[in-house]
Amino acid sequence: MDLALEKLETYLGHSFADRELLLEALTHPSFAAEHKVPWHHNQRLEFLGDAVLELVLSRMVFDAHPDWQEGDLSKLRAALCRESSLVERASRMNLGEHLRLGKGETKGGGAQRPSNLADAYEAVIGALFLDGGLAAVTTFLTGELMESVRRGQALLSEQNAKGTLQELTQQLYHTLPEYTLLTVDGPDHEPLFKAAVWLRGEQLATATGKTRKAAEKTAAQLALQQVRERDGTRLTCPAD
Repeated sequence: MDLALEKLETYLGHSFADRELLLEALTHPSFAAEHKVPWHHNQRLEFLGDAVLELVLSRMVFDAHPDWQEGDLSKLRAALCRESSLVERASRMNLGEHLRLGKGETKGGGAQRPSNLADAYEAVIGALFLDGGLAAVTTFLTGELMESVRRGQALLSEQNAKGTLQELTQQLYHTLPEYTLLTVDGPDHEPLFKAAVWLRGEQLATATGKTRKAAEKTAAQLALQQVRERDGTRLTCPAD
């Protein structure tokens, strides 16, 4: 466990003075209950980390976009704090490999369960804050998120790809895209969905995801790119 924690500390850019904080951040309630220490799990640190993450991101977004109003700042912060974003970053740091789970949770694929990964990511932020202060969290999150923060409006468009595609196809073609589920593969605890997006009988793009919603979102992003490239900035494709 020590070597695993050292690897995680390297990723975080912080050596913990109190490694018990980091261990607690990685402890799922099922593990705590199984080992008869029901209070020793990561939910309290998750609560703290959620608030710290929002605070640091608020400052990052505020500083990066001095010309934005409150509504757009809130949308960007929300996009970076939503579960899918947390899961993506938790997966990038292989957080699932470090989780301490009960036997049943482990058998059920808990190491890759999105809710577990998102909770653990916030708990690690909480532990980092308690051990290293706001400066340690800010340094870590700046490295993790500054590129996404600076992308701003482009990121929001990607996050709302389905809505943007709908608006664009209405403008260009006076019709709406349609989505179909093509396949569901993989084990029950970790299914992989494949979805397609269609426009006027033409399949524009396909994509896979851990949920149908995620697959449709990625397919919409690909279709949006294709429509923009095909029609350019003139957006003059004739309607039926």
